[in-house]
Amino acid sequence: MSAPFLRGVEALAQFTAREGAGAAPARGHIERLLVDGEEHEHRLGIWYANTKQRRDKLNPAQRTALADLGVTWA
Repeated sequence: MSAPFLRGVEALAQFTAREGAGAAPARGHIERLLVDGEEHEHRLGIWYANTKQRRDKLNPAQRTALADLGVTWA
């Protein structure tokens, strides 16, 4: 899996842990991630919307990673 996809999954996992399984981020939502001791902003809402829109291009491993987080359309 690509690094941007993995960052998106990490941000979604953090969001899901806080908001509950099945919760979808709003399009403008920004998730703050701690990476190597530094805080980074990830535009989770945009990533989520784009990933959903392009779901037919996801490979099985990517679909599984999303489904494991409770994403029903994966």
